[in-house]
Amino acid sequence: MALVETIFYKSSEFVIDKLLGWGYNKIIENKSDKYTQELYEIITKATTKYEKQYPIQETDRIPFYQSQTLLGIFLEFRFTKKLDFEKVKKEIEADSRIIPPSKTELTLFFNFFDDEVALSSNIKALNISDNFKEEIFNISEELGSLKNLIFDKVDELKASITSKNISSELKTEWNHQLDEILDNLKKFKAYTALERLETLEKRINESDIKDNKLFARLYSLKSDCVMQIGDNTKYDLWQLLINIYKLEPTNQHYKSNAALAYVFLSEQDKAEKLSNELIETDEFSIVGWAVRCYLTKSDFREVLGQVPVSVRTKIFFKAQVSRWLISAHLITNPIEIKELGLELNIDFNAKLELSHQNIHFQQLIAGVLLAIFFGEYSSVSAELDYVKASQNKSFLHALRILRESNNCLKGTEVEDNYLDYKFNLHCCEYIVSKRHSEIAEMELAYQKMTTKDFEVVLRMF
Repeated sequence: MALVETIFYKSSEFVIDKLLGWGYNKIIENKSDKYTQELYEIITKATTKYEKQYPIQETDRIPFYQSQTLLGIFLEFRFTKKLDFEKVKKEIEADSRIIPPSKTELTLFFNFFDDEVALSSNIKALNISDNFKEEIFNISEELGSLKNLIFDKVDELKASITSKNISSELKTEWNHQLDEILDNLKKFKAYTALERLETLEKRINESDIKDNKLFARLYSLKSDCVMQIGDNTKYDLWQLLINIYKLEPTNQHYKSNAALAYVFLSEQDKAEKLSNELIETDEFSIVGWAVRCYLTKSDFREVLGQVPVSVRTKIFFKAQVSRWLISAHLITNPIEIKELGLELNIDFNAKLELSHQNIHFQQLIAGVLLAIFFGEYSSVSAELDYVKASQNKSFLHALRILRESNNCLKGTEVEDNYLDYKFNLHCCEYIVSKRHSEIAEMELAYQKMTTKDFEVVLRMF
């Protein structure tokens, strides 16, 4: 083993700190901005806390949390660019000199890092001042993207459970249950997943575990179940999202969900407060600006004009605000969406894949596309003219989404909770195909609906 590596492991903490500092200086050579310096201090604190609680036995290899590889990747952190967990793991594993961490160990380190970021009073302001130009081209689309948010929650929950002072048998059992709950959600077995989560919550409470972060992630998984079920009122989704935020108020994802929940509950002052906080932390917060639009008491066009261009171009912002304008009757015809610069720019040739992670967002896009289409071609009906529909790329893309949505949900526990989408699917199928069997399917879906919107049905014809 090289002399430097031997010193790195066998020397005192003083020498280790010096060597880490040397690695840090090599990485940030020609980049000594205050943001990077503050970020380095945060990484160092996270490393120290992790090493104190979960020390790795000395060997002839480097613990992952002391490696220059990890340091270099974490120095890339930005508020609008989450660190890629898999990238970190892959790069560490590629260096044979480093002791590779398990998924749980790396998740725990990520949690320590997140905690230190939340505690820093300078990092947020420095992020804006030092990284402004970079951030313009790097805006987070977390809520509308296909990121593995549910997988992250399960991994973080496992890490929290592993860190508790309970028997190894119980840790193994609970982690196994979380794997099965995740599998339930993948298969749209939301009722089963919710029941199992409630049982797991009871077991954790019986073990007298007090950990707000753990319960925030547990309840966040419950909210995913409720959203998949689609009955927000019965399960009090909005209050659940608010409670999750209160358990971990520094988590920006939870804060975003709470802001939206307050909008739906007509708690305008509370929604506005969280919206302002989101924008103060990240001036390109998509949810922050969307909520500000929802709450406008003046001309919404004036508020839209204040939204940063880089936010207005994001498809999640466009889709959410477009749906709001249509449902709130703030525009007389959905075609005005294009005039407002909110038209959805979609790659119609891209491969379309729906799953438990993105189905609601894709259904939202389909709804907006169809609303704009029927607003533009108001003469189109199932009986009069289907040529325009069969040649319109937006209409056909919406139809693709509805087909994929129906395929995902067919035969699942929650299939009958999405009958409105099934009705719209068969209506659109009839418009382009003229198959009379589609009318029978429409009638079947309509008869099974618990809430029937006659206005929507009439507009389709």
